[in-house]
Amino acid sequence: MDSGAIPLAPHLLLPQFMDEGEERELAMFMDLVFLGKCEEVWVFGSEVRLSEGMRAEIGKAERRDMKIRYFTEGLKEETGCR
Repeated sequence: MDSGAIPLAPHLLLPQFMDEGEERELAMFMDLVFLGKCEEVWVFGSEVRLSEGMRAEIGKAERRDMKIRYFTEGLKEETGCR
């Protein structure tokens, strides 16, 4: 928010009312719908720790030519290509 952005973290929101085991496919669909309303994707943490869902989000963002920003676990933005 300090950067003028509205943070949206579906992995924190959707489990509040959806069952991960029974509704995962629907939750992933909803997540990608949310992504379509975003201007950028911010990825936090190392590439080694990317979940299947995070990889799907990044792939969708790449196909849409969205800006993807990567941050270290210490919240420092990484520059350069990934």
